[in-house]
Amino acid sequence: MRRSIVIGTTGRGETTLAASLAGRLNVPCGEQDAWNHGPHLRETPRAQFRALVDTFTSESAWVMDGNSSKARDIGRSRSDTLVWFAPSLRFQSALRTQS
Repeated sequence: MRRSIVIGTTGRGETTLAASLAGRLNVPCGEQDAWNHGPHLRETPRAQFRALVDTFTSESAWVMDGNSSKARDIGRSRSDTLVWFAPSLRFQSALRTQS
């Protein structure tokens, strides 16, 4: 479990889970949403976004969140673990209560 992708339904906590997992594994964490939104929330051009994902996933170990169709092929072909995060609404409520 050295190259992991965390995916799920938007707004359900994939980024938080990915960051936590990366911290526990002591590996870098990549956030596709951050790479996809440039200054003033302008969308990063496809080629540039793919280059960012390519560079990040070329490393020997990482956790990355996101499921962007722009570079799905790169991340999935290089990952050894895919985490589908689909918490129940009850679980999400408990998380919010603890925060």
